[in-house]
Amino acid sequence: MAYEAMFSSMGYTVLKTIDNYLEAKQILKEYQPDICTLDLRIRPTPGTSASLLTYPQICSLLTASPKTAICVMTEIDSTANIEVVLSAGVKGFFTKTF
Repeated sequence: MAYEAMFSSMGYTVLKTIDNYLEAKQILKEYQPDICTLDLRIRPTPGTSASLLTYPQICSLLTASPKTAICVMTEIDSTANIEVVLSAGVKGFFTKTF
């Protein structure tokens, strides 16, 4: 988990690393973290194939934890994706470099 080590080295406490949307929503609702980073491509539920986060899913995550600043990362460099996530209320968007 390169990102977990990176955030920990910057002084952030990493609560949990997850791999699906449903678990992300549960963690946000339970812990109400200050910051949440999500990959734009995430599994909707455990055991399914990854797909792009949708506008309603992002809104649902923000509703689960309204004070959390959600940042989305992706290897997909697309203006359309950036516009969708930012219009949903995401605070940041960055492209992975690997």
